[in-house]
Amino acid sequence: MTIAGEKPRFTRERRTVRFMVEIFCRDHHHPTTGLCEQCDGLYAYAMARLDNCVFKDDKPPASSAPCTATRRTAGPRCAR
Repeated sequence: MTIAGEKPRFTRERRTVRFMVEIFCRDHHHPTTGLCEQCDGLYAYAMARLDNCVFKDDKPPASSAPCTATRRTAGPRCAR
């Protein structure tokens, strides 16, 4: 999902979140295609949070952000 005029960093973050939610959904809910209803709602929530990010253009990397998200499930797999 790309929004016109959006900075590349946010576009990359949207792709990363989608990838992580897809991994989680596939491993835990086994949908036949795409995301299950629960994970689709999680993805929509994550996109809304990104749309309303208080840092916007000054968003720091996750490792140095004052409020971080935990990526226990998909994070290690994304690093492969």
